[in-house]
Amino acid sequence: MTVLLRQPAFLSDDRGQSMVELALTLPLLLLIVIGIVDVGRIYAYSIATTNAAHEAAITAARDPQARLAGVDTIGLSLGPVGDVTGICQRARDELGIGTPPVGQSPCTTAPVTVECLRGGTPCGDEPRGLRLFQNDGAGGADVSVTVTYQLDLLTSYLVGRVIRVNPVQVHATASYVGLGQ
Repeated sequence: MTVLLRQPAFLSDDRGQSMVELALTLPLLLLIVIGIVDVGRIYAYSIATTNAAHEAAITAARDPQARLAGVDTIGLSLGPVGDVTGICQRARDELGIGTPPVGQSPCTTAPVTVECLRGGTPCGDEPRGLRLFQNDGAGGADVSVTVTYQLDLLTSYLVGRVIRVNPVQVHATASYVGLGQ
């Protein structure tokens, strides 16, 4: 006599198994995908910040005649002589951020910070007698511009309570060497 033991139906039913597996792995997969997107954003902003530093350094090293007129050669307002807002605004324009609110400096208004050094001193505070600009046949002072962009990551919304990641600072520095000092 053979007795067949049969398992209860609920032990052999596996219809919901894939749904449970998906529910367990989906948050991890989303975190990985958003992390990859953040790495791409950091790389893209790194390139944009480098370009902004180069453009601001070119503006700082430009011919004084455009600076004295208050407008550079492509029509951007540079402000009065000794004023670095034109240099900082050029970096903001290159990053696509635009002008800061009225009364705030384009050099220090978030998410961008711009630092300009000419001849080792901050732009706008140069000593008298220092040749500030590149001229035909005579070089000006060394110019160095550092641009810092504060980037908020997408993954911070998911892991922000565990790991503090925002903001990530992306730095770039561009220099032009003066030939006549």
